[in-house]
Amino acid sequence: MPANGGEISQLALEFNRMADHLEEQRNAAALEADEKLALERELRHSERLASVGRLAAGVAHELGAPLQVIDGRAKQLLNQTDAPIDQRQRNLTIIRSQTERISRIVRQLLNLSRPYNLKLQRINLDQLLSETAELIQTNAQRAGVSIEIDTRESLKVIGDPELLNQVFLNICFNAIQEMPNGGTLKIECFEDPSGSNDHAAAVVRFSDTGPGIPPENLPNIFDPFFTTKEVGNGTGLGLAVSSRIIEEHGGWIEAETLKEGGASFTVHLPNPVVME
Repeated sequence: MPANGGEISQLALEFNRMADHLEEQRNAAALEADEKLALERELRHSERLASVGRLAAGVAHELGAPLQVIDGRAKQLLNQTDAPIDQRQRNLTIIRSQTERISRIVRQLLNLSRPYNLKLQRINLDQLLSETAELIQTNAQRAGVSIEIDTRESLKVIGDPELLNQVFLNICFNAIQEMPNGGTLKIECFEDPSGSNDHAAAVVRFSDTGPGIPPENLPNIFDPFFTTKEVGNGTGLGLAVSSRIIEEHGGWIEAETLKEGGASFTVHLPNPVVME
């Protein structure tokens, strides 16, 4: 039965209403998307400002201490012109050591912003970790820390041996400092077949029997200038630099507090080669 004019008009009206409703929904969705984008931009801007603020506060804190020492010793030299030569030499030695400390902080800061010129070569991880263990042996013995090395597989990776050694040493020295009354530092090296994006990874894990990392500190553990150590006992740049070095190698570092106590830092390096 053919539709009459009234039905057609009613149908057209309904279509128009549906079209208007869809248009309103599209406009609302577009507005919501714009608002969400603006909110995300504002959030990123706030995060950048917060990062800059933390960095500025860290720089001021780390440079402020040695600058105060330099200022105090310089005033002594100016005000005590008749002081014994050994006292003046002592003041100059302290000033020199503090300027070296400032230079070291500045270099570490630059290392965070500059791309590394990696000197890549095939590295035997077993050998590199043995060298690391030898270098930390004296500090470990002094703190009563025993070192255990467990290499389930003999792995090779492509990397910069000097920079990777810097990372391993930094993690080890941090672990030893967390065990002033003795403990155990275990170093493991093995292959993770799954790795990242279905590619295998070489895993180097450093586990200690110290107090562990408080949960509230874990999200910031690799941030520049983040440290729980007392002033003068660390800049809070070591782990940030280490994380950056591993990222330059295409890998990443994870930190966690172990259920049985202590902390572990796990370094993932891509494309390992199992040695026969």
